[in-house]
Amino acid sequence: MRSALMLPSHSQSPENSRLGVLLEHFATIDDPRDVRRIAHPLAEVLLLVVCGTMADCDDYDHIVSSVAPPRYLRC
Repeated sequence: MRSALMLPSHSQSPENSRLGVLLEHFATIDDPRDVRRIAHPLAEVLLLVVCGTMADCDDYDHIVSSVAPPRYLRC
């Protein structure tokens, strides 16, 4: 299943981007969560955590404010 993280319009298409490659890789990981309680695909969550870690974010709030502007998150 392909994830649909919204990438900025000026970026490359997801198929050719580094983010797209990471999303494809993360999409192969089994998601043990209850499907009725999933707000965001696991691949997107993992991508944001990796980006946040590389950006030296310390916690969830820092990742959200630094790495994932709300317009890129599907709520």
